[in-house]
Amino acid sequence: MSREKIYKMDDGSWLTSDKKEGVGRDKMNFDAPSWKGREDRITIRIVKKSDTESMKAITFRQKGIKITEVSVSRLEFPISGGDKQILITTNAASINALITGEKDIKGVIKAFTTASGLNIDVNDIRLDYGFPGDPGLEDTFQVSMIVSMPGNEDENEVNENITINGVLIPIYQPGKEAVPYIKLDKEFEQIEGDETSTQLSIESNIKDYVIEIVECESVDKEEIHLDKDVVDLDSDGSQEVINVSTNPENLRWRIRNESR
Repeated sequence: MSREKIYKMDDGSWLTSDKKEGVGRDKMNFDAPSWKGREDRITIRIVKKSDTESMKAITFRQKGIKITEVSVSRLEFPISGGDKQILITTNAASINALITGEKDIKGVIKAFTTASGLNIDVNDIRLDYGFPGDPGLEDTFQVSMIVSMPGNEDENEVNENITINGVLIPIYQPGKEAVPYIKLDKEFEQIEGDETSTQLSIESNIKDYVIEIVECESVDKEEIHLDKDVVDLDSDGSQEVINVSTNPENLRWRIRNESR
């Protein structure tokens, strides 16, 4: 059988009504301010006939709520490391914090500051601290925590978590970056005839890179074509015609004597 914990009955000064007395059929309006205590609070109001002992009692209970709010949703450290502060608003009876990760834990809880301003050196992955007097029974209060991360000389990034009273906060630190590179399996590809496609293999340690296809203008090879390589002339002399063609058509050319 579960036992519900209820905050002790108080003088009920937090509960107000618009009337203190009345006659016959009537109604009373009761009003209560916001309650940030961790446990329920209870008070009793009695409606009594003025000249007799006849009375009716009404019990008012205002529900409590457990509050733990943190100032950050994620801790990101530079590769050089450093300290990060977390502000915690809570009405808990204690603070329970733990840093976890898949590999060797690098982050630590460096220090903790209580609501009264007391600074506590922790230097551990775990913190368990109970608040003297349990102020969270009646209201919230604020404390702070320092999380420290050393420099990261590894190429692997750090991914850890710190959990504070059930609230999980991711911790991230980048790894030492390697020299970025992109390697292609070929630098030139010639497509001839009826070929319409080719394949290019790319190797890189860059996570995201952009491939841009640049259209270039083709340049035709400059050539001179003669319809004859050798011309035989008879001893009496004769006229011969040599046909010349060029690529491109407007290519300039000239004749030069070569003696052997």
